[in-house]
Amino acid sequence: MDRVASILAQNGLNFKLREGYSAETSGGLMVCLPRDKAEAFCAEIEAIDGVPAWIIGEVIIGDRTAQIIPEAAVININNSAI
Repeated sequence: MDRVASILAQNGLNFKLREGYSAETSGGLMVCLPRDKAEAFCAEIEAIDGVPAWIIGEVIIGDRTAQIIPEAAVININNSAI
């Protein structure tokens, strides 16, 4: 995923990565936890496995739709352990 958004833009391609529609199959694991448990879980994963975990969003009461906020950041991870 490193630099994917900028490479796609340079080539005039749009896989809707920033819109949340791109199917990425990197083998990651998504876990849903209560907010008060999430930070401790991320710290424990890093302590046990030596690789970081991130809080990537939140579930809120709404109209059962998903959205990515306009100011969402793309985080490039360069870690050989991942």
